[in-house]
Amino acid sequence: ATRLESRLSCVAYSNGGDQIAIGFDDDGDPSSLKEVSFVVVDAQDLENTVHSGCNSQGSLTVCKYSNDDKFLVFGSIDMSIYIHLGTDKFPLVYKCRGHSGPVRSIDFGYNSTLTARTSFLRSCTSDEVLYWTIQGKQQTPLSQRGTKWESETCSLSWSLEGAHNLYKGSVGDIQSFCLYSSNHGDTALVGDSRGKLLSFHYPVADTHPLYLEYKGHSGSIPIILRSSDGTVYSISNKDSCILQWKTSDLTWNVESMLTIDHSQLNLVERTEPALSSAPSKLDMDCMIHQLDELDFTSDVKTPTKSIPKQKPWMRSIVAPTNFSRTEDSDALPNGALSLERVHGYSGNGVKKNLHFL
Repeated sequence: ATRLESRLSCVAYSNGGDQIAIGFDDDGDPSSLKEVSFVVVDAQDLENTVHSGCNSQGSLTVCKYSNDDKFLVFGSIDMSIYIHLGTDKFPLVYKCRGHSGPVRSIDFGYNSTLTARTSFLRSCTSDEVLYWTIQGKQQTPLSQRGTKWESETCSLSWSLEGAHNLYKGSVGDIQSFCLYSSNHGDTALVGDSRGKLLSFHYPVADTHPLYLEYKGHSGSIPIILRSSDGTVYSISNKDSCILQWKTSDLTWNVESMLTIDHSQLNLVERTEPALSSAPSKLDMDCMIHQLDELDFTSDVKTPTKSIPKQKPWMRSIVAPTNFSRTEDSDALPNGALSLERVHGYSGNGVKKNLHFL
């Protein structure tokens, strides 16, 4: 296999299955000049390096091929996106700058009314989502309402708005997102900063969505991937572990879940208190005098209820033009996970989590 001198920070498999793109870390010294920040190797012969180049002096955080493999993009810790053509020499053709943090995820998109198949990009940081043309020009969120995305990895999107409501006013947030389809519909998997995997019916449009929760990791889950055979892999940066999950379809009998056995209910007859007899004559002068003597002032300050501020990225998400809320928008998840294998679990500094496995 090809010997790599630097630590790997991101990997992408071409959709044609013939190439693997690898991005490198800055090795803890961002001031040192790098000659190579990424390589592309032959998927069938890993000793064969197809191309090596340098586009960023910082760590590359994410890389992805477009569905037609015409473009290869890299996101970096330097808050920039580098767009390469997918030809032999992988020339750098465009650069997107405008983020306020390291780029965490990138999705390709297209508009059916345009001739070019791949036309747009969507990129996310931890608290920001921006839209671009493939030529690197920034776009407004409203202009992307008709865009169809080739993948769904950006966690700051309209399709996960209900999932983000679970973290309002609490510690933690969504770190990663993966979408998979089954015979019963689409299921959204999200990984959060508390080491939990949550499964939702997709899209998560309901304000208080129903979900399934899975535990196993001891720290944040920045990556969730799904292979072509349906296997899901979740990766945590704290326990240095890859959990392998088996997916299965779920069918819910909602009627049986909501059926109540009335024979088991202990019904208690309520008795209303007898009404006191009203006085035959009201002394209005006496009542007015008593009201005048009452002290309505109070030194106790009523605590003001703090309203959580809307996160800035919430103003950057817009539902598609053809989206309409259906009856199953608040449905139960269509898929379930079962832990199949644990790869490389590190128990250093980890406590009280073995019973989750």
